[in-house]
Amino acid sequence: MQLKSYWNDYSEASPTSWLQLQGNKMKQDVYIEANKSKVVQVRPAEIITSDKFRTGCTLCFPLMDKIRDDKEWHECMMVDELHALKKSGSGCLVSRHVDSGEEVDDDGSPKKKRRTVVRMERPRAVAIQFQGINTTDITAVSKMFSGLEFYVVNGPSEFSKADIEREIAAHGGSLVQSPTDQTFCVLADRLVARVRSVISMSCYDVVLVSWLRACLDAKKLLPFLPGHMLHSSPATAGKFAQEFDEFGDNFTEPITDEQLQATFQTIAEKGADVSVSQEEILEIEQRYLGQSSVTGLLRGLRFYVDTCVEVGRRDTLLTMSPLRLSELEIRFYGGAVADDVDDDVSHVVCHKSDLSRLEKLKEIRRGRKRKFHCVMSDWLGECIELKALVAEAGFLAVSKTGYLNSSV
Repeated sequence: MQLKSYWNDYSEASPTSWLQLQGNKMKQDVYIEANKSKVVQVRPAEIITSDKFRTGCTLCFPLMDKIRDDKEWHECMMVDELHALKKSGSGCLVSRHVDSGEEVDDDGSPKKKRRTVVRMERPRAVAIQFQGINTTDITAVSKMFSGLEFYVVNGPSEFSKADIEREIAAHGGSLVQSPTDQTFCVLADRLVARVRSVISMSCYDVVLVSWLRACLDAKKLLPFLPGHMLHSSPATAGKFAQEFDEFGDNFTEPITDEQLQATFQTIAEKGADVSVSQEEILEIEQRYLGQSSVTGLLRGLRFYVDTCVEVGRRDTLLTMSPLRLSELEIRFYGGAVADDVDDDVSHVVCHKSDLSRLEKLKEIRRGRKRKFHCVMSDWLGECIELKALVAEAGFLAVSKTGYLNSSV
């Protein structure tokens, strides 16, 4: 602000004689008379050669220290002094003193000293998560795991690694913190890097902690099941292939409700498309349930339900037909519902409120070697109520000309 009134506009038409520029490379907008200017003290990193100024050099990264009010404008550094300073240090202005006892290189510069690094010696120890428990104060409960070696990687939050190891030790098992040739199995609750590393060895059974809990609940050593495994060793995998199907269901051993639910869940998780025919379902029911299967009451029977304006045309479906419920009942009790009166149909179900298609059904039946029964929907209700198939004779559909199931 002190110099604001002394700045002058620079004109190329009438340049100032004492202000020397380097051709057209540097264009001035304003200038100040030397006798009105201030002397400043600057601290650059070095003096470098430059063709942009008449001095032939310039300052690199200059920082202004202060304004030298103690000096007049003509007491500043001259051009020859600037060149001498540049030459003395090859332009570099950063320097240091060399002590008399300090070693120097051949060029006189001080040798660099090697930095001495002080290392603190720390006692070597196994990380906490890999340390085993102290088993000396554990009271023996049983010898269930006697002679078996376990490696526990992790456990759920409510049953930690330390808790698992205490249970194993209390029931006679031994513990290691890294699997060996004698390791019975590796126990884990979730896949982590260490578990994946063990699995990559492909020689250990990696078992879920749920297997250990099942053993503790049963108070005996239980065999591995496919549902217990995160990974199976080749020997265990071979045994599973002989005793279980692909969904973990044993070929010979009885299955519990929980195991059956787990098997169904496995099927769903694998996205398996398991298709079972009506004949296969009927065979299973007859083999294992005999006549006691209520939901298999109509198994093996095929029905055509008279719910269409034109026989066999689903596009003419009567949406408000009372027989729509009969279709659901037939399927629920194991029967099959056909879209048309095909050769395998055993029963045609009609409703007393609409017998307008009986003549057409009679015509179809007349041309069949294998005759079908045409019954009223009441027959279905009677069978379901009695939980047994009843004779069709008392429930035959009647047309104007007589019973459809007559010999004509």
